[in-house]
Amino acid sequence: MLITELEVRRIFERLIGGEIDREAADMWAYEKVQAFDRDDLIFEPRDIEEKLWSSVLYLHGVDMQTSPTQYLHSNVDIEKKFQSLWPKT
Repeated sequence: MLITELEVRRIFERLIGGEIDREAADMWAYEKVQAFDRDDLIFEPRDIEEKLWSSVLYLHGVDMQTSPTQYLHSNVDIEKKFQSLWPKT
């Protein structure tokens, strides 16, 4: 399974823009984690593997809640994480 910079950016952008919900972003990341565990995840480009993987791990927990009505990561937190990992060039 391939994971690309464009794909990761797009998941963040769609989540921030409300096109997908937190659960969908988490499920996308879960599939990537499963592929990684099977040694079936290919990072493209390879030189940013760490950044891609950090993004996957963050998104994998983006639907965690601290209470029935509150998420661990706020919308602002998600946007800040996206900007810190993928600054505009």
